[in-house]
Amino acid sequence: MTNDKIPELDRMELLKESWKAIKENGRAIFTLFLILYLPLDLLIYSAYFIIYGPSKEIEIASYIPLIVIMLFGMVYLFLFGTLIRIALIYIINQYHVSENRVAVAEALDFARKRWLDGIKTMALKGIYLLPLYLALIIPGLVYSYYWSLTLQSVALRNACGKDAMDHSRSLMKGHFSKILHVLLPVIIVAIILSYLDNILLMTLGIIGVQVPYLWGNLIGTILSRIGGVIILIALTTLFIGINKYIGNQIRE
Repeated sequence: MTNDKIPELDRMELLKESWKAIKENGRAIFTLFLILYLPLDLLIYSAYFIIYGPSKEIEIASYIPLIVIMLFGMVYLFLFGTLIRIALIYIINQYHVSENRVAVAEALDFARKRWLDGIKTMALKGIYLLPLYLALIIPGLVYSYYWSLTLQSVALRNACGKDAMDHSRSLMKGHFSKILHVLLPVIIVAIILSYLDNILLMTLGIIGVQVPYLWGNLIGTILSRIGGVIILIALTTLFIGINKYIGNQIRE
């Protein structure tokens, strides 16, 4: 499979289409964001506060509860994050294909049907990536790039496992510079969001306003996750555009 027509999806088109999708489906996207992250953050930060208090100082002997909290968060995000991301992908796809606004219930119903395949595929992707990162960082980064459209392949092409990973690789391989050029503004925005909390807290500190550690950490977490959602929407727009230009049938 070739994807020589990627240049037709230019940077401004991707940014414009991504913004339109966010603007027109903002309520549904925000609702899914809250469904995924609000319960998790309330539980994790409440548990952290109850166990350790407002201070960030943690004794070595008390690391076990923190590890348990972190592991719970990772499992929760893997299981329910996959469901919510599939729902978001479906919303963006339906808007780009037919300009229809999708209700949250419809998106979640679609995601539920692809959830198990999504979990199996993302677990397989993690199994493949782990030794690549442990052996050498560069191969891990390369294949993370190749497989960055894996979940879109699961959601929109009914692919599963290695087939979804191979489809993603077929779209991305050989076009790093073109795709980086298209996605660079989105990546920059996500990076800025991930550091915005530090800038905000530093500014408040200069003017004498002290923000509790947990609140500052929570603000940083939320901003980073907003950046992740923006990247997911941009990647989904890119996936739809590439498949459109190479004539592949996108599942509606």
